[in-house]
Amino acid sequence: MYSRDGALTAIPFDLERLQATGPPVKVLDDVLTESSGAAQFSFSAAGTLVAVPGRGLGEGVGTPVWVDRRGRVTPTALKVAQYRTARLSPDGTRIVSMRTDVADAGLWVHDLARGTGIRLDTPSRTLGASWFGSSDRVIYQSERPDGWTLAEQRATCSQQETDVAGVRGSGASVSADGRQIADVQTGLKIYSLPGGTMRDIDVVRPNPAGNSRAFSPDGRFLAITADDGARQQVWVHATQGVERWQVSVDGGTMPRWHPNGRELLYWRGRQLMSVPVTTGPVSAPEPRPCCSKAASTPPPTMSAPTGCGS
Repeated sequence: MYSRDGALTAIPFDLERLQATGPPVKVLDDVLTESSGAAQFSFSAAGTLVAVPGRGLGEGVGTPVWVDRRGRVTPTALKVAQYRTARLSPDGTRIVSMRTDVADAGLWVHDLARGTGIRLDTPSRTLGASWFGSSDRVIYQSERPDGWTLAEQRATCSQQETDVAGVRGSGASVSADGRQIADVQTGLKIYSLPGGTMRDIDVVRPNPAGNSRAFSPDGRFLAITADDGARQQVWVHATQGVERWQVSVDGGTMPRWHPNGRELLYWRGRQLMSVPVTTGPVSAPEPRPCCSKAASTPPPTMSAPTGCGS
């Protein structure tokens, strides 16, 4: 039995000859499927099938909305759907996300005002999309026979992808000017573009997820989530040099910078936290709650100095 596009399919198979002996038959629809392609089902020793329903229960299912500092919600034109690891474009008009709740699963770019969307043409399995230095291009992880690499293409139309020269890996975050990429493979590394010149950042147990890192707007600092031995905490590292500062106090994940570079936001459980940041040298006072609206995933991404989005 195998899964495809949220459905389970069974096919008779001869274990001795290692070949199918009949046509495939659909067994069950709407099975929860992760962005990696893994479906949530299993069998008991007696052959009983158990599966987790997928539509309406998966990560990222909901309607993207705007939320201001007072917790007031303004809807977008998008409908309820699955927007996994959604990332807001620099101009605040679109999101790129992974969709596995549609037959044409993959990376989608959605217009927040018009409610429209296009699927990017990706020839293989993809993960972790981000905006590549502007609102015109998208960068993401693309699977290859010899492992994962970073690829990019235009976000305004479906076209052939191109590899990002000199960079291989997964879970990448990109600076605002598109000239730096932070990635976790055997440790946290920063690549300079073009060319892919690499330097290591000394971080113990960095979180490998792509949403666990964010460059400051000027590219001088990198906010990261790392395990301090007791819990996940948010840190700020200099992209040039060895300086680092702990920002969160009692745990934190998924940091985001305000566009003005003077505020850092992150999640502490289901509470969005805010910390004023001074970057010359770096200092961060006690974190405080931001917005009265509790939310889960995906994390808010800032696009305007007066509010936050969810």
